[in-house]
Amino acid sequence: MSRDVYDIIDFRELEHTLIYQCAPVLSGLKVSNLLILDREMISAALRIIRAIGLSWAVLYQNDKKVTYLIYHKDRLERILRDSKNMLFFRERGFSSGSLHDAIQEVSSRYTACMEGTAGFPDELGLFLGYPIGDVIGYIEQDGKNYLLNGYWKVYTDPDTAAALFQCYDAITEKMMRELLSGVSIMKVIADNRIGDDMYSHSYAV
Repeated sequence: MSRDVYDIIDFRELEHTLIYQCAPVLSGLKVSNLLILDREMISAALRIIRAIGLSWAVLYQNDKKVTYLIYHKDRLERILRDSKNMLFFRERGFSSGSLHDAIQEVSSRYTACMEGTAGFPDELGLFLGYPIGDVIGYIEQDGKNYLLNGYWKVYTDPDTAAALFQCYDAITEKMMRELLSGVSIMKVIADNRIGDDMYSHSYAV
């Protein structure tokens, strides 16, 4: 993001926080994002998320903040039904249940990590739309020897990943500039939503 834009973001403002953290998923470029909110922002944030047809689940919460998984339900279900991903989940101790069950399991593991009783749940990468090759590469390489480091550490197809990261950066800056110019957040989201044909690549399912 350009420095001139970043410097005038007010992270006390919910709408600024939503665009900054979640523009790729709000626009439809990305299947999901994490969203970390102060508790006083939650009600207003969920009203916006509900209004645009996205789903959410709590991954972790403490006295001050809540971490949500914000996602496109149909697209995330397709990811979890992929045969390679299903095998990976079984090998990692997930049951072959519903999307709700899978989210509950990764939430439990993420909470344990945040509370210091377990390591980071690498399976979360698939819930965030990362390619399985990159998730497995991260595990096998212990987070080292990556080909590209951006929205995640890339171990396969760095050229495609780099192009996608540029798209994520561009949509975030575009939506933030529009919001800062006085356009309402609902119009910013509506004007930047993409159609199904625009995210057919496996990196952006």
